[in-house]
Amino acid sequence: SDNNLSSDTSSPETAHQSKTVTYTDAAGGDFSTSDADVVTLGTDLTSDSLYPFSDDCIEVARGASWDLGAFQDAGGAQ
Repeated sequence: SDNNLSSDTSSPETAHQSKTVTYTDAAGGDFSTSDADVVTLGTDLTSDSLYPFSDDCIEVARGASWDLGAFQDAGGAQ
């Protein structure tokens, strides 16, 4: 997928290579982020043929602009 972020050069999308994401509280288990490298760069999967969904992992609506990862940034563009 072109929407895979990587800390090395393994992502097929050049713009998503060699990135480090800052999480809200990784040590405490909160992997949400408002990091610019993930906000609004996801793919809308509401019409996915295998597993359509429109919420993130804690049931926050994805809205018009999806973020990369399991969490949608509630403060970002939606």
